[in-house]
Amino acid sequence: MVIKQSRVARRCGFCGKGPKDVGTLIEGKASGIPVYTCKVCHHTMSIIFEHQKKEKEKTGECPKKFGPGRHAPTAVELKAILDKSIIGQEDAKAALALAFATHLRQSHRTQVGKKPFRQNVLISGPTGSGKTEMIRVLAETVDIPLVIGDATSLTEAGYVGDDVESLVGRLIQASGGETSKAEKGVIFIDEVDKIARKGQSTSITRDVSGEGVQQALLKLVEGTTVTVPMRGGRKHPEASMHQIETSGILFVAGGSFDGIDEIARRRSGGSTMGFGRPAGKLDGETDLLVEDFCRFGMIPEFMGRFPVIRRTQTLSENDLARILLEPANSLAARYQELLALDDVRLEILPKGAKAIAAEAQRLGTGARGLDQVLERILFPIRFDPRPYVGRNVVVGEDMIAKLIRKSV
Repeated sequence: MVIKQSRVARRCGFCGKGPKDVGTLIEGKASGIPVYTCKVCHHTMSIIFEHQKKEKEKTGECPKKFGPGRHAPTAVELKAILDKSIIGQEDAKAALALAFATHLRQSHRTQVGKKPFRQNVLISGPTGSGKTEMIRVLAETVDIPLVIGDATSLTEAGYVGDDVESLVGRLIQASGGETSKAEKGVIFIDEVDKIARKGQSTSITRDVSGEGVQQALLKLVEGTTVTVPMRGGRKHPEASMHQIETSGILFVAGGSFDGIDEIARRRSGGSTMGFGRPAGKLDGETDLLVEDFCRFGMIPEFMGRFPVIRRTQTLSENDLARILLEPANSLAARYQELLALDDVRLEILPKGAKAIAAEAQRLGTGARGLDQVLERILFPIRFDPRPYVGRNVVVGEDMIAKLIRKSV
């Protein structure tokens, strides 16, 4: 699009006025034919579009975007957005909402020479309990660069695999190459429990993907200046480099930490065996201490860089049934949209949702089990929808019972 001051008789396509009346015309092309807009009509359209956007934000059709230069959100606002998509996990949602809100507010006020205040967050909990989904929802809500990395792919620098600085390189790419923007971004390190060292004793062998990665992450998470290739990948002497300061980047780590419950029970004197000794079910994140993570295999220096530690809870059958139906972008709604493409209407009855939730809980994969069960039910219909075109497909508990009998 080119802005021109034209002396030739041209007219605005909306108000019909020419350059003598409005001066500058904005020139564009539609199917190769020149079209023009005057600055008055352009300004009016901007007001109309902004009004429509605010109306859609009120109804939830267009989620509000928060970021530098825009409204700085409060923790309450961000948690309310998480509540629409995430069932339960109140403590984890509140902690992440506060961390993101604080991070965004500081991005609005950059003070030269002053180290930004941030509180890195570690979320532990069983698989499928919503850890990654919470980050995904926040990534769609806030307008800052965010990278989701997998700790299992990381190794110490100099070994085959991605080194820890590759996370920063990906953040720069997500920022469109703007280093200043990347320095205010967020990095989520998933599966961080997979880099735990094997046992508490120091090994004489090289652990390039376990404790070694934790050691390599220390400076990065604490705040340092790193040099990364401008085009991504591993460092090369002749490659162009970015220099980026990581002290303003918010780091969030997540992992299932399978077995840490038993470590906490032993530490608190509980037992899963014997007469008259209850197993002692853990009650939220207050039962998990830093020493439990250290016994699991995380080094104290790494845990010290994550002052906020929260734990997601195992989802109940009722939680899974609600996750299937209630969130704004629920799994049921997504399958309904897919089947609607073939003119097939899907309806999941409340008892059917409970039966799906019960089967998903039996699989032991949390909310991911819902997709596994629903895919098995609907696969024949999706594969050949012709017999169901124009009809309602009703999923009740009898359909789930047939599925279970087939799989036994």
